[in-house]
Amino acid sequence: MTCSIDGERYWERIVLRHYEDEFEFVVRLFSLGSDALDTAALNQIRDHFNSAQYPRFAYEGVAGRGVFGTTYRVRETLPGPGGAGGQGETTRWLAVKRAAEKEKEALRNEVRWLKELRGSEHIVHFVASRDDGEKEEKEKEKQGPVARLVWKLSSLRVSNNKNNNRGNKNVKEALKGLEGPVLVMEYLANGDLGQMYYRTVKYDLVVPNRVLWSILLCLVRACIAMAYPGKADKNAEPCREEIPSDGTPPSNIEHGDLHMGNIMIGDFARPSSEGEHGLVPVLKLIDFGMAKESKDAVQENLFSISKVLINLIARKVVPTGLGTPATGYKGYRTWATEILPPQTDDNPFSSFDYKYATLDPELRDLIARCLAQDPGKRPGLAEMLREVQAAAAAAADKSATARDEDVMETDDAIHAFLQRALYDAEDDTSENEVTRKDPFGDIGGYDF
Repeated sequence: MTCSIDGERYWERIVLRHYEDEFEFVVRLFSLGSDALDTAALNQIRDHFNSAQYPRFAYEGVAGRGVFGTTYRVRETLPGPGGAGGQGETTRWLAVKRAAEKEKEALRNEVRWLKELRGSEHIVHFVASRDDGEKEEKEKEKQGPVARLVWKLSSLRVSNNKNNNRGNKNVKEALKGLEGPVLVMEYLANGDLGQMYYRTVKYDLVVPNRVLWSILLCLVRACIAMAYPGKADKNAEPCREEIPSDGTPPSNIEHGDLHMGNIMIGDFARPSSEGEHGLVPVLKLIDFGMAKESKDAVQENLFSISKVLINLIARKVVPTGLGTPATGYKGYRTWATEILPPQTDDNPFSSFDYKYATLDPELRDLIARCLAQDPGKRPGLAEMLREVQAAAAAAADKSATARDEDVMETDDAIHAFLQRALYDAEDDTSENEVTRKDPFGDIGGYDF
């Protein structure tokens, strides 16, 4: 389900339509002309990274395309101790992001926040950036305190951090000559969470509880990264996010666009049997173009990840938030009605004929609390981390002695689910229109 123009293959997201109580994304396949794809920008990126001037880089194609710009995939060859072409030579892939002409400020905003969040395991890794408007902004710096503040917030100076960084200085040099702003990040090849969501719908796959707990734990840690930025050593490998024990108050960073299309799927832990990402790969947030500071940032980020979870569980869009009905449950009202057991006159919450009978009751109750109508009833960041960590560990322990009815929670069952939902190649289709449902935004990695 891709298009091809000049050898480039990519998704084209078209329109969000509303049908009764559901939102639906419609993906159409077109033969797009030059007016739909900025071929001049594509050719510039391709020619730049394929030039003899930068022999260690190679352009590989379009990684994602959204309303606000395009991201390209570039391969970098890192020489070993013996030099280029010698023993120990390694390869890494990079995502190079360019903004559409009228959306440059969104990319500047994203670079600002990715620099702030460097060193976090569950945020896409910032590699480098360049903005050919820097000279102009530096001139503004001389004009007074307001202009200096503007320059401080928007200038895109390149990082010297050394996270997976043997070649980052060379990436910095390789951006010379490109019209900015341009952002370089790690490339995450396993797609986004929206792709997994789409496949669970298409193939009628129930997401195992252990996968749901693992996803939720990654997203909670991403919320911690936003609440406590700058705590990691920028010159070290990315570290796991923890809540400081010294009583440091959380920051006010709100992602602003936290949906499945902006949650990318990374790799497994190494060795694969250890760590939080030994069975289910790590998830990382991308696209901070709409990030901002707000007094309710932590609460908004947690509410957003809870909406992601309930849609994964239900495998459909579940209306939540103001203007949608709430249900009384265990002493409070919640927008998690969809995953609650049905109510009867004799038993307010009966488990009979419950369509989510395989859902872990602890996860159901936690999501119900997270989607409570009254924000005061929702768990805070520390409580979320504590409960999700404990539940994820308990679910893994229970899987070792899984009964027949819990067979979907075994390691083998998890591997089979991920193979189908993430790694199997999609069948080619001749259909002119394919519908993909996504709760919050465009499906496709590295979009704006």
